Amino acid sequence: MRFVLIASIIAVSYVSMYEAQVVATGPPCCRNLLGQQSCNFLHKTNAIKFINRCNYEVDFRVIQCCQLCDVIASNSVVNGVPQSYENAVQRMFSEGSGQCFDRMSSTYCLNFVQRTGPWQGANQWSCAAQHAPLAFRICRLSCGYCSITNTTAPSVPLTSYTQTNAYASCSLN
Repeated sequence: MRFVLIASIIAVSYVSMYEAQVVATGPPCCRNLLGQQSCNFLHKTNAIKFINRCNYEVDFRVIQCCQLCDVIASNSVVNGVPQSYENAVQRMFSEGSGQCFDRMSSTYCLNFVQRTGPWQGANQWSCAAQHAPLAFRICRLSCGYCSITNTTAPSVPLTSYTQTNAYASCSLN
């Protein structure tokens, strides 16, 4: 419980640091970033484990094997709810889930979002478009990928996690 409260306080303070910055407003592109063969191999090796990863690991569902998870795990059910892309992501990012965090330090992510420090100049890394998989993995909270409900700071637009938006963002790359 204490961790959730601390994470919520950190989330609000991080978001306020980035108010003037461009953060993600849509999900990363839904494709099999690990590769079609790798995702198929993981599924064929242990189908139950694969489905569980699709349903409980947000990185796996949204980035690593997104397309195959949509085909395979969308028919699975967690707590009576079919695990479509939308339902799975909503559940995984629900308050207190522990999925909403930055893997890197606040300074690192501030530089990433503001494109300063090692991210400045000709380097056009950002929280969205073709860099979304990296941004989602390293600075998920700071880039705004956790803003799925109105519980985050109002200055950060909600990230619209729909299957349609996830596939549409592939055309932005």
